[in-house]
Amino acid sequence: MVSVYIHDNASAPLSLPRTMVVPISLPWGGGGRILLSWPDDLPAGDGRPLLVLLGGENHFGLARDLAHLLAQEGGSPTEPGIVAAIALDDADGFALSWAGETRGPSGEALAAAIAAAIEVEIGGRLPVDRTRVGAIGFGAAGRFAVEVLVASPGTFAVTVAANPAVWPGGQPPIDADTLRDRLASLSPRQLLLLAGGDEWGTRGKRSRMAANARTIAARLAETRVSGLSVTVAIVDEDDPVAVVPTAISRAIRLAFAPRPPQAAAVGALS
Repeated sequence: MVSVYIHDNASAPLSLPRTMVVPISLPWGGGGRILLSWPDDLPAGDGRPLLVLLGGENHFGLARDLAHLLAQEGGSPTEPGIVAAIALDDADGFALSWAGETRGPSGEALAAAIAAAIEVEIGGRLPVDRTRVGAIGFGAAGRFAVEVLVASPGTFAVTVAANPAVWPGGQPPIDADTLRDRLASLSPRQLLLLAGGDEWGTRGKRSRMAANARTIAARLAETRVSGLSVTVAIVDEDDPVAVVPTAISRAIRLAFAPRPPQAAAVGALS
C-alpha cells in the first residue's frame, strides 16, 4: 500500500527538515556516522527533544519524514524535534557483550561512547534538551537499548525496543537494588517493548519476539522498582516486519510529546 500526503493549503509555506551526516570515531578504533535531521525553523537557543535510532540507518528517512509530518499536523500531540540515527561500521556493533570482557570493547564502553557522541557531536551542533532524549533500537540494537536503560537510565528518558534480541541464557541480567538506586534521582523513565511475532534467525533458529518482549517486561516487573514504566505491545503475531513503522511512530510520539507548561517553564530557567 502506498500512502500519499497532500497538503491542502497551497498558500502555506513549505518547510522541509534539514539533514547532516557527522562521522564519529570510537575509542578502540573504527567508528561510524550520525545521520541528523532537524526542523528548518528550529528556534535558536531553545532546547528540543531528540530521538536516537540505534543502528537505524535504514529507517532514518522514515523517522525523519514521519516526525516532520506529525509536527505539521494541526492538533498533533508532538512538537518539532531532532532525529538522529547512529550507524556503526561494524554491523554487529550493538551485539557487544555486557559481561565486562577484557578482550575488545564491551557494551558499557559503547554506551559511554554513544552518550559522549550525543553530548558533543549532536548537542554541540543543535540545541538539545538533555532531559528529553529518547532511543529506539531493533533486534540486537533493541536489546542494547534495554541494557543501556538498566545500566545507565539517565541516558534516555524514553526507550523503545522493537523485536529485541534474546539474551544468552534467555534472561536479561538485572540487579533490582542497583537499578532502584540509579532511578532514584531521575524523572520517570519509559520503556516500550514492541514485537511482531515470530522471526527466523540467521542460524535457522526461530526467535519468538513476542515471548521475548514479555520476558523482559516480566523480569523488570519482578524488580518492583519505582520510576520506570514498562509497556508491551504486540503489533502482529504473524509478521515481525510490521513492527517497524509502528515502533517508529510510537517512539516519535513518546519522545516528542509536548512538555507540560510548568515543566517547560522550569526547564527554561535551569
